[in-house]
Amino acid sequence: MKSIDDINNEILSIINNIRNERQKEENKDVNLLPKELRFLYKTSIFQINELLSLCKDDYRQTVTILITKKSPDKIAGYKFIDKFKKRPFIFINLLANHPKSKVRVKGNIKYAAIKMLKKNKKAFDLARKIHNKLRG
Repeated sequence: MKSIDDINNEILSIINNIRNERQKEENKDVNLLPKELRFLYKTSIFQINELLSLCKDDYRQTVTILITKKSPDKIAGYKFIDKFKKRPFIFINLLANHPKSKVRVKGNIKYAAIKMLKKNKKAFDLARKIHNKLRG
């Protein structure tokens, strides 16, 4: 028969093991995301417009975790990338081209071209006419 002290020690060791496992899970980067965005963590391809729609208030941690699957403090060169926090398009592209990036971001060229064409009305009209002729 086991003594009460042995049983008590076994129970305490089980409790401590479970606590340690819970602490490890709490430190995962996915838990740093807001609950409504955690389903995006497993995504491997993003459209640039999807990521830009998340860029409200302080978006840097959320976008960084979605693109690199790591928290910002674990990324080399993040201080340089953080200088572009007021320009979300550049911030996202720098992260997407970072060696630690785990996802592909599509639609960058199209987004940049449309943004530049909207500044020049004549160029935009010409591009729209060419696009309509090529489409059919």
